Amino acid sequence: MEGRKIIAAAVIENRGLDESGISYRYLAELHQTAEISLQIPALEQIVEISGCDREQSIWHLLHQILSAALADAPGQKPATTLD
Repeated sequence: MEGRKIIAAAVIENRGLDESGISYRYLAELHQTAEISLQIPALEQIVEISGCDREQSIWHLLHQILSAALADAPGQKPATTLD
């Protein structure tokens, strides 16, 4: 598709049960493409999530990953948590 380009990507790996034996651990590799005209740098970040219930939706997992990534990024505010 003309005019489209990937600006971000994530690879999320299920690393199995955590120490509790009830919930799961995930490792996410996050990649952001630089946009020089907007002064946005390229970024690569690794986020680990533990204690995720697989019965919750993938969107809940993505929210946890992105919130953790924003909390670790300088100058960024973390997203609000889901109830």
